[in-house]
Amino acid sequence: MIGSTFLLIGALILHGLGWKLTIELVGSRIQMKKAVMIWIVSQIMRYLPGKLWMPLCKLYLTQRAGVPRNPTLIGITLEFSYLIASGLTIGACSPLGIKILSHFTSLPYLFWTLPLALLLLPLLAKKVFEAFLYSKDLRLLADIKAGSLIVLFGFFLMLWAVQGIAFYFFANALLTAGSVGVTLSIPVYSLSCVMGTLSFIAPAGLGIREGILTILLSSFIPVSSAASISIATRIWSIGTETICAAFALIGILSFLAGREKRIQGA
Repeated sequence: MIGSTFLLIGALILHGLGWKLTIELVGSRIQMKKAVMIWIVSQIMRYLPGKLWMPLCKLYLTQRAGVPRNPTLIGITLEFSYLIASGLTIGACSPLGIKILSHFTSLPYLFWTLPLALLLLPLLAKKVFEAFLYSKDLRLLADIKAGSLIVLFGFFLMLWAVQGIAFYFFANALLTAGSVGVTLSIPVYSLSCVMGTLSFIAPAGLGIREGILTILLSSFIPVSSAASISIATRIWSIGTETICAAFALIGILSFLAGREKRIQGA
C-alpha cells in the first residue's frame, strides 16, 4: 500500500515533468520545480463542477511563472490530446482492449486508427491556433519536429504505465482472493481514467471512472471486489493528490509572494 502511494506521487511528479517538456516543445522555458507544483495544484481543480477550472488554473499559474499566454494555450492543448491519445493507445492495443473491442466489430485494424487519429490531433490543434490566435509567439511552433512529438507521446505512454503499476500494487493489496495482473492493471486503469476525463457530466469523472473500472475488472474478479477496489482507488487517489496539492500550493504561494517583493523592490 505504501509502495503504491509512493508510485502515485512519483506519477504526479512525472506529470509535472510532462508539463515542462510540453512547454519547452512550444519554445518556452519553465523550471522543473514550478512545473510540478503548477501541474499538481491545477489538476486538483478538476474536482470542481465544469471542465475549465483545471486548464484555467494551469494557464494562470504558468503565465505567472513567466511563460507567455499563447505557448501556454498550445501546451495545454498538446498535453490534453496526448494524454488522451496515449491512454487510449495502451487500452486499445492491449490484449484486454482487443478482446473487448472484438465484440463490436470484426475489423481489428479499426482499433489502431483511433489512437493514430488522436496522435495527429496536436498537429491539427497547431494549425487551428495558428489560424485563430496568430501572434509573434506562434512562430516558435514552426520549430516543432515530428520526432519531438513522438518522444512526448512515448513519455505519456510511460506515464500511464507508472500509474497502472501503482494501481496494480494498490488493488492487489486489497484483494483477499485472486489477483489482478500488471498487464491487466495498466490498460484497465488507463481506459477508466481516459473515459472519466472525457465525460462532461461529472467533475473529474466521479462515478464514471469507477463504473468503467468496475465493469472492466469484473471480467477477472468478483463484481463486489471490483466495485470495492474502484471506490477505494478513487479515495486513495483523491487523498494522495490533495496532500500533494497542499504542499505544492504552499510552494506556489511562497514563489508568488517572493515575486511580488522583487517587483516592489525594483
